[in-house]
Amino acid sequence: MTTLTPSALCRCLIKRWTDPTPIVRPACGLGLDAYLHLLLQLLPRGEVWPREPESVQVKLMEAIAATLAMPEGPGPITLEERVCRLLDELDPRVLVELLARWEAWLGLPDTCMPKVTGLDARRQRIVAKENAVGGASVPYFTELAALLGFDIQIEEPFPLGAGCLRGGHRAGCCCTWIVHVRCVELEEGVTLPEAQAMLECLFQRLKPAHTAVFFRYGSSYCQNSDPDRCF
Repeated sequence: MTTLTPSALCRCLIKRWTDPTPIVRPACGLGLDAYLHLLLQLLPRGEVWPREPESVQVKLMEAIAATLAMPEGPGPITLEERVCRLLDELDPRVLVELLARWEAWLGLPDTCMPKVTGLDARRQRIVAKENAVGGASVPYFTELAALLGFDIQIEEPFPLGAGCLRGGHRAGCCCTWIVHVRCVELEEGVTLPEAQAMLECLFQRLKPAHTAVFFRYGSSYCQNSDPDRCF
């Protein structure tokens, strides 16, 4: 049987991170009666193990179940509540307690993603960094930019060659591509120049080594979009 390392396990959850649906927690939210039933099921059978509600044994199990079950109102944090919170920490879109550990594991902040203070901005960068696993395709870079709040379109100029250039084609090198940045949703506490530098740094780091990437902001590619968000 193959054992997943923590890194491999987290990478298996990447698709969940880009999906707005939270991670399902089927074991969370169990009440006192559910935990009491589970505890009684674990006990041996026999005359010395009564199940009557008024028996000392059932009263003891009720007291143990009360330390495990989700509280019905304000009160001390129970084991069940702690477990549910830990499951939330597996999803970087909602994590709080393990934020610093996720950043340390992913090497954040780094040269492309400087330090930020906003909680949502830190979560967004964790998701983007974990999804940046490599992929030499237009959809990959488009989705990566979207995780950072950018709306882009990638153009691959037609390679210049004898007998293959036609009217209307843009002449270019087969090893270049152009990123047209149309709009951006800025992270909390991040300026537009900082966001642009981060995008360009990531693309330069992840692009195929034999290619050259260029960036253009605005232009005719900004169509049918909110003008307040466009360059």
